Amino acid sequence: MPPPVVAAAPAACNFIICSCVACTMWPPLHGACRSSMPPEFFHGIRLFNTGHYWHAHEQWEQCWLRATGDDARFYQALIQAAAALVKWQQGNQRGLGLNWAKSRAHLATLPATYHGVDLAALRSAMDQLLAGSTHTPPPLLLASSR
Repeated sequence: MPPPVVAAAPAACNFIICSCVACTMWPPLHGACRSSMPPEFFHGIRLFNTGHYWHAHEQWEQCWLRATGDDARFYQALIQAAAALVKWQQGNQRGLGLNWAKSRAHLATLPATYHGVDLAALRSAMDQLLAGSTHTPPPLLLASSR
């Protein structure tokens, strides 16, 4: 039986949602990506990683409205991180800091990796952006399932 055909993301897209080479393909191939997470979750990651923070926020809000408990906190943290980066794009350092503080408070209640997302890497990179030690916004990375 031949292997399944996997369609690459459209040429206009440059989606990187994790650190594994397989996930530059759509649909995602490795275990962390083949979860029961809703499509809006992955679409939000793609939007976030291409600098479309407001639109990522909108995708995750759909997930957040259906979530409870830690999942709701997880989505709220992602939404607020995206809002912080909207403020960063606008040159609003105060807005970046205020929104990131809210996001970070939610992230502090979650493990380093949650639903496959490397939250520890996000915290570190956002802290560096806020401190001015980098001028590059962080990508959201999915932890390897290896």
